[in-house]
Amino acid sequence: MISGSTNNLETAQTNYDSILKNYKQFLNEKKQLYAAIIHRARVEIPDKRLQQAYTWGKINTEWLVSKLPGIGVFLGAGAIEYPWLFGCDNSYASQGVVASGNPELAKSTLRLIKRISEATNGNGRIIHEMSANGFVYNKGNTQETPHFALAVWKAFEWSGDKEFLREMYPYIKKGINWLLTEQDQNKNLFPEGYGIMEVKGLNAELIDVAVYTQQALEAASKMAALLNEPDVQHDYMQKAALLKDKINTLFWDNDEGSYCDFYGTREQALSVAKGALEQLHQGVWHADDSALLHEKEKFYEQLVLKFSNLPVGTKKGWFTNKNWVISTPAEMGIAPREKAIRLLDKVRNEDCGDYGPYLSAVEKRYMMTISTGVQAIAECAYDRTDEAMWYVDKIVQTFSRVLPGSISEMMPDYGCPVQAWTIYGLAVPLVTHVLGISPDAYHKSVVITPHLPSDWNHAAIYDLPIGNNTISFAVERRGYNAVYSITSVAPGWKYSLKINGLTGHKYKINGKEFIAVADEIDLRGTVNRIELL
Repeated sequence: MISGSTNNLETAQTNYDSILKNYKQFLNEKKQLYAAIIHRARVEIPDKRLQQAYTWGKINTEWLVSKLPGIGVFLGAGAIEYPWLFGCDNSYASQGVVASGNPELAKSTLRLIKRISEATNGNGRIIHEMSANGFVYNKGNTQETPHFALAVWKAFEWSGDKEFLREMYPYIKKGINWLLTEQDQNKNLFPEGYGIMEVKGLNAELIDVAVYTQQALEAASKMAALLNEPDVQHDYMQKAALLKDKINTLFWDNDEGSYCDFYGTREQALSVAKGALEQLHQGVWHADDSALLHEKEKFYEQLVLKFSNLPVGTKKGWFTNKNWVISTPAEMGIAPREKAIRLLDKVRNEDCGDYGPYLSAVEKRYMMTISTGVQAIAECAYDRTDEAMWYVDKIVQTFSRVLPGSISEMMPDYGCPVQAWTIYGLAVPLVTHVLGISPDAYHKSVVITPHLPSDWNHAAIYDLPIGNNTISFAVERRGYNAVYSITSVAPGWKYSLKINGLTGHKYKINGKEFIAVADEIDLRGTVNRIELL
């Protein structure tokens, strides 16, 4: 279809005539748009395949933008099957969108999610899915409500837009109240309900819901501080600290060296295991997969038998599916290092297929860009750069397999041929960890902590929007020395360059020599060149 209208045939015809008359102008505008997207937040790195995939990831994001009259501008989840609005997908995607230089799209999308959620639910709950005609199919899985709060905070960190934060904050507070009252019937701080994984019967106190709720409490406490609500700030921070501790004790299985799928009763575990078995039978299996199907059937049947023999009322963490979301405590950096490393090594050695973690380590069938991206970010959280880039490279390996210039939702080559949340696994590890950009745009401050992979000797990002500023950063290794360059458009900003082991070493700033008294160099001005001697 070339032209259409939601009103009448005459409007559609008028639109068509306009296209015929002005197509050269429209084409030129489109070329200029994509040139600007490529120029914005562009990277220069030794891994040219990743550089290409990252650049196309920005372009793919633009492909998925919808501008619907009467609804708004938003980032759709995936083409061609799911081009409409999703709460879960955008909670991930928007974090990659801001890191790759488009905070306005992230804010517009999050504003629309909030507006539709408020009209549909009104109680803080975030919707899961709204079609292009405005129909809300699913009022929201539990995980989406806290995840939304985290996405809003990330958008604020990059944009510094306090009015945006002020607009989002009241509904985020409602969402936290919904999570900790209506969705937490036993008052243990673990909200109940479905999470990211759409597994039949998995309606319990899930690991991803608990982790993102903990992160939402941390983010909302910072919002409360900025918006002058000290009592709310204190309450949220206390709950965040308590929930973090509970996740790392009640969800952790020391014998397995892993976090559990969910926390709950024997009866809930039985329900989940039976639901997984039922869903297994409903799946599409090829004839040559019959042996694998039989193996999985046997696993779940034995699990049902094992759970049935436990005492009634047994309450603990449970493994039923070993879904990829067991890595969310590491993704968010709240797992103690010892536990995180055990988990990360276990996933890499036992639960990965050709393109990253299986969605379910029990079924060992499917992989997605989001699960592989989350695993990369989990490795970043513990400064395991080479391990993180191993996962990022798995995403890059699927580039252009189905649609030229894009990466499919299901790895390596099925599902939506272009998927919004893929930018999370491309941009966030590269921009926020490898290049180390950590913005606080509201306070006009940027912390830069680069972590080059062991086989890279340089990396750079140019024209990266942060608040009302645009910065560029480059690092180059020269044997035992290194040169860092930080330039910006706007004056009055503060920069902090963190370099592990810098203390006691000589360095120069714009030609002037110093001896480091810490591993951190504070910088002002719009041009700074730092040389380690």
